[in-house]
This record gives sequence, structure tokens and C-alpha cells, in this order.
Amino acid sequence: MTEGGPERSVESEPVNDRERVLFEIGQIVGVEDDEERAKRADAFVGSRLEKLISESAPRMLSLLQTSAYEGFIHPESEIKRNFIVPPFRLNDPELYDTLIESFRSVGKALGKTNIREMVMAALGRTIGEYFGNYFATENTEAENRTFYLDQATVGSEKDFFDLKDFKGKGFAVCAEKAAAAENILSFLGFETKLLMTSNCRLGTDEKDTTGHAYNVLKSENGIFIIDVTNPIIFENESGKIYSATPASYKINEEEYAGLMSGGEVAVTHFDAVWNGKSAEKKPGVKRIYGGPK
Repeated sequence: MTEGGPERSVESEPVNDRERVLFEIGQIVGVEDDEERAKRADAFVGSRLEKLISESAPRMLSLLQTSAYEGFIHPESEIKRNFIVPPFRLNDPELYDTLIESFRSVGKALGKTNIREMVMAALGRTIGEYFGNYFATENTEAENRTFYLDQATVGSEKDFFDLKDFKGKGFAVCAEKAAAAENILSFLGFETKLLMTSNCRLGTDEKDTTGHAYNVLKSENGIFIIDVTNPIIFENESGKIYSATPASYKINEEEYAGLMSGGEVAVTHFDAVWNGKSAEKKPGVKRIYGGPK
């Protein structure tokens, strides 16, 4: 699993579903004409979603589920942040158009030419661009909660939220972001799972258990916990944030099995500071990710 930039094509011939998808995206992002690129992207997104939707079925997802959700989440599935407010649905194809443009933007910014090396950076950019926030501020959680509660007033006819209700608003949190990441990674052909659990400890107080949603990805490079909501933050020497990328932690098979059985995995998170020539890691912070129970 790597980060990366644009590519006109994958070097070798596609050999599986993921390679075919990356190959096609590489062809699309190489089209210089904006109108033609958008046309090809729309056609590809439409056909890819048609396949994924036909292979999935609607269901309910919440913090109370006792197992991880694997693969593409059907657009009519309902995802509940909590049981006080209406659920939301991952039903906006523009999320995947944003993904394709993110591959192009990332590649130009980083000067990369291998589409495989873009995945994590493109994922982070897609989440940030679509929802309008790359990382949380001290107000994000409160704004998200207020949005839901304001819409869930007595007499409201709102049965569910469309994903577009969150687009560009800047208050998406783990429920919306991790669910969107699950579909983005599935769209790209990765083997991935969405975990929604109430027993993570991501702050400095190890007794402070919190509800959280995150992803676990398996590839030929290993197994990774992916957290798009609590990314790796890059600061400059004056402390100003200038970049963020999804946090990624490699775990072993035993840790993975324990996590899927409701256990915990402890990882060390490192943010970084750019010193003008390279990124230097800041002191590590312990994070504990819990599995569903």
C-alpha cells in the first residue's frame, strides 16, 4: 500500500479486478481535454457502480453491529451514526468522479507517474475535497451533531440523509468518512472492511473509550488499519498544518484475527514537521483500535 500520483497507464497488463480499475483510471487521468476526460470518467464510474451495486444488497450498519462490514456498501444501505437521528446513504456517484480527479491532481502535485502509488494520497484528497474537511477541528464533532439533531426534530419527515447533504459542509466525521472510504477502496478493487465500534481509544487517556469508524485493508503488501478521519498531519516549522494523509498502520495476521473477534490492536501514530528539506516525525502517540463486539 503506497501513496502516489498520476499515471497514463499501469505498466503491466491488468491481471485482476483492481489492476483493471487502476489501468482504466490511469487512461482517464491522462486525457488533457477536460470535457473528454469528464465524459470518460462518467461512463467508467457508471459502469463500475452498476457492477458493484448488482453484487451487493441494502442493509443497516451501525455501531451496534457485531462484525465488520466487508466490501462495497449498496447505495440504499442505511448507516446510523447513532439511534437518535436518521441514517445516511452512500448514494452520490459524484464521490467517484471526485476520486478520479483526485488521482490527476495528486499526480501533478507529487510528480508521480504510477497509478498504484497514488492510492492513499488520492483517497485522502477525495475525502477532504468531497466533504470539505481534511481533518477535524475542535468544532467538527459539535457541528456534525448539531446538523443531525436539527434535522431530527419532532415532526420531521426526513427518513435518511443523502450523502450530498454532507458535501462541502466541513463537518463530516468518522461515520461518513470511513463509510465513504470503504466504498472508494472497494471501487478501486481492494479487499477492505468497515469497522464501526464503540471501543477505540485514540486520545491521551487510555480509559477514554470512544465510538469510531475506520477501515481495514488487505493486500499483497500486508494488512493495514486505515483511518481517514484521524490522518497523519504535516506541519511547517511554525506549526501551521500544510498537508494531511490517511493514517495507515500495518498489522499482522494474529492482530487482524483478534480485531475481527472484538479484540484490540495498539499502534503508534506519528505526525510530522517539515523542516524545509524533509519531514521529521513528531513524538509517537499511542492509539488503540477495537474490533466490533
